[in-house]
Amino acid sequence: MVQHPFNANSKPSASIFEKRKRDSSGWDISSDLESWTSGKRFSPGDVLMFQYSSTHSVYEVAKDNYQNCNTTDAIRTFTNGNTTVALSKPGNRFFVCGNRLHCFAGMRLLVNVEGNGPSQAPVGSPQAATSGILQPSSKKNNPATGVASSAARFVGDSGWRVTGRHVLSFAASLSSPLFISLFRNFSMNILNRLGLGSSGQTNMDPSPIAQGNDDDTPAPGNQFAQFGAGCFWGVELAFQRVPGVTQTEAGYTQGTVHNPSYGDVCSGTTGHSEVVRVQYDLNDCTYESLLDLFWSRHDPTTLNRQGNDVGTQYRSGIYFYTPEQEKLARESLERHQQQMERKIMTEILPAKKFYRAEEHHQQYLSKGGRFGQGQSTAKGCNDPIRCYADKPAIVPSPIAQEPDNDVPAPGNEFAEFAAGCFWGVELAFQRIPGVTVTEVGYTHGISHNPSYEDVYIILPP
Repeated sequence: MVQHPFNANSKPSASIFEKRKRDSSGWDISSDLESWTSGKRFSPGDVLMFQYSSTHSVYEVAKDNYQNCNTTDAIRTFTNGNTTVALSKPGNRFFVCGNRLHCFAGMRLLVNVEGNGPSQAPVGSPQAATSGILQPSSKKNNPATGVASSAARFVGDSGWRVTGRHVLSFAASLSSPLFISLFRNFSMNILNRLGLGSSGQTNMDPSPIAQGNDDDTPAPGNQFAQFGAGCFWGVELAFQRVPGVTQTEAGYTQGTVHNPSYGDVCSGTTGHSEVVRVQYDLNDCTYESLLDLFWSRHDPTTLNRQGNDVGTQYRSGIYFYTPEQEKLARESLERHQQQMERKIMTEILPAKKFYRAEEHHQQYLSKGGRFGQGQSTAKGCNDPIRCYADKPAIVPSPIAQEPDNDVPAPGNEFAEFAAGCFWGVELAFQRIPGVTVTEVGYTHGISHNPSYEDVYIILPP
């Protein structure tokens, strides 16, 4: 039996606790949990300790659900950020993060509990010095309180980083537009963490500024309104066409990070919603008319999704500036709920700090969208809004099917590999001794000289 210097009710010394906290990645997408379990023995009486942020959770699931990152029929669910789980009997235990994207990226844990009694660790080893520390938690989440003779393990405490294989295997196994959209948003965050994405250095720590009020001031005789109804490109164009609307802005709100970028928001870790802030003339436009347009522009019964756009940033929301706006919004929701069979998922909350999106996103569709085809902003215009403007049909070309006729340098040969997003793949090959040149590109398609958008963008049917 391991001799622990601390029992369940003792307080660890500051030096040991601070070192553990500083060295730990914990229950997070930055931890390689597969490597963390490698070489560890788990026995009845041991305790798992999950420490995690509000963006994560812990679900204990069955084996089949573990493989598919499915939390529908979870055995147990924990969300308090400091969860203790006792391993009471031999057998396999399966844990996943409640965010399915995080789970697919490697945030899942398989623990094989052996049947030979409590874990052994040499007295005086780092494990023996810390394994008896039990962090405070609720009785509900801590069935092991009082177990002092077992080994308590901080999940993910090795500090290993997530590797590309998690992301690539996720992309390779899912081919539907929905999951490609999921992967596109999530991979942006992973690439940033690996140093392969945006060079921006946003401070991702929670900020009280982000949770503060919108302190901007509308023009005299005008009022602000905020709406989230999916991707803000099409939503903004719809409000641009409303008589009495004097200004529209695409932006981010309701998150925890100050001054986020588009990449930060798409990572799904900041809590922001893509919104349009509307400024309207109180004499020429009513809030009720804006609400009517809001309901008509999207499906409010889908949670964190509009069409192929999936993520918490696409959630349905009405963010009010005045008590009168709140009253009208709630009454409007009740009326629309009576007309729908499914539950409306729209959140109605006070307007918070508004962060104007990058200029590229402002009036995006009226400026031309992806393919340079501007759409009308005329007041009262009823033209269909195309969030992804129609693109000329792709003409198959025999040139695209011909062999590669480029010539390598003398003494060199070419090789081509496809293994997911080419940014990280190229960097891996750049690091191989003897590799003289690497290039990213496109092949095995039907069109000649395709652009990145030709290859990458998924257009709705």
